[in-house]
Amino acid sequence: MISPLYSKVIFSLGIVLIIAAIGAIYITMIASQNNGTQSSNSSPSLSPSTTNSTQSPQGNSTNINNQSSFQSTFVSPKDNTIVIPQGAQSPNSGNYFEPLNAIVKPNSKITFKNEDSTVHTATANDGSFDTGNILPGSSKSVVIKGQGIISYHCTIHPFMKAKLSVISSQ
Repeated sequence: MISPLYSKVIFSLGIVLIIAAIGAIYITMIASQNNGTQSSNSSPSLSPSTTNSTQSPQGNSTNINNQSSFQSTFVSPKDNTIVIPQGAQSPNSGNYFEPLNAIVKPNSKITFKNEDSTVHTATANDGSFDTGNILPGSSKSVVIKGQGIISYHCTIHPFMKAKLSVISSQ
């Protein structure tokens, strides 16, 4: 039979291990969020007419910075194509859509190209567009309606998030 003191020690050790595990999970979550932000901020920026300058939409800086996991600079996608890069299905990649934050004009046709090895979608949080499944090596296009900032994600991998800034003058 186990003594009451030994039982209390085992119980206390179990509580300490549970607290340590919760702390480790929290630290891992914070580190992966910071890693995603750093990866986003290190990607090159493209403006509508050149490849090495950055451009922010006027008056939207407060809306853009509401979520720290998104870089604050919006860039125009090359040839109106947003790429889902290789490895995007990994929650730790932080590189889910390129560019992560894109500037587009209203009523523009945007093509989502899947360069990853698994199926993805690009689905607006507000329901304004949905590509449906995009097979590896394939692409699908949508027409962007309205103006403002449209957040979108992959319905298969909900951690894959990005934004479109729809503005009439670039």
